[in-house]
Amino acid sequence: MTLSPGTGLAAAPPPADGGSPGRCEAPDFADHVPGWQEAGDYALPSVTGLLALAEELGCRAAPPTVLAALAWGSWFAGMRRPGRDCLLSGLRLRPGASRTGYQARVRGADPRTGALVTDAELPGLTLELRAFQRLPVAAPTWASATAYRPADDALAGERALVVGGSRGLGAAVTAALAARSATVWAGQRDGATEVAALADEFGGRVRALRLDAADADQSTLRAAELDLTGLVLCAGPAVRPVRLHPDTVPAVRDFVDRSLAMVLNPLTAVLDRIRPGGWLVVVSSSAVEDFPAHWPHYAAAKAAVEALGEHCARVHGLRVLVVRPPRLRTDMAAGPLGVADAVDPGLVAARIAGWVPGADLGVTIMGSAELTQSPAATA
Repeated sequence: MTLSPGTGLAAAPPPADGGSPGRCEAPDFADHVPGWQEAGDYALPSVTGLLALAEELGCRAAPPTVLAALAWGSWFAGMRRPGRDCLLSGLRLRPGASRTGYQARVRGADPRTGALVTDAELPGLTLELRAFQRLPVAAPTWASATAYRPADDALAGERALVVGGSRGLGAAVTAALAARSATVWAGQRDGATEVAALADEFGGRVRALRLDAADADQSTLRAAELDLTGLVLCAGPAVRPVRLHPDTVPAVRDFVDRSLAMVLNPLTAVLDRIRPGGWLVVVSSSAVEDFPAHWPHYAAAKAAVEALGEHCARVHGLRVLVVRPPRLRTDMAAGPLGVADAVDPGLVAARIAGWVPGADLGVTIMGSAELTQSPAATA
């Protein structure tokens, strides 16, 4: 980064030393009303420490007042507005009028993307902050689970384990199966609060089962008294873009290995607990249909997971559904660009719950186009 401030920026007074970082605010996006204002002391915890860090990072030419203003802007965006779940995307610094303390005002807020623009007046400076707030993803409820398919007892007697059942598509599938009267174990590593909420919403139909799909030691899962008719495999590692290059080979291999482990570990632990003629849902991705340029590792991993589903159908006699959902409205896609065209996971979950009764032998593949059709339209 190259900074070329004019004399007006360099001449601005520095913030006071010894300021308290304060508590990280977590307001709802609806609270970011244009015109909202806040005033306070212009201070940082340690200006000396900030300058030492800048020296260590090689930013020696920037005036201390500019560095301090940038640091203050980062603090305000991350701790005040938007606060928690902030993504700072832009910052513009200009000379301003002499004053004491700061005065900040929200200029604009876009609830569709979580974009927020805030103007701040500082001593001798004005600061424009542009940031995004990750918009919350609503947890499944009885209403959302029956939005695409009415509740019924079509799955009464079904006993399913959903691996990764506390969040995202897994939570939506848990809810959709329970709404059709199945008993569902929601497997989760650290989503106890989310599973407890599902259990409260759906009564005794949803039960918590603590498991870490990435852990090769599945002794807890093997020790659980499970008599299953079905298994849903939703767990997978977080995805970051990667290009094919000699330097990225270790990263690609590691991602594929972790993806397979998070399917194989729970699958092999309960395979002999699934009743003969039972069913398996393997969550793949539309990436195997339309390969994203920067996700070759993701497409390769999902193709391998699909092959495991084919194996379970041929060798173990399970009825297998491979689903290839598009981008879903989950925590993984809750960024500024991810929410615009993301699909409700409840829709995909309804299609999965609709497949279970009367599922054909062998392997059924539902591509992204089919998954995003209303169940009523395909009945």
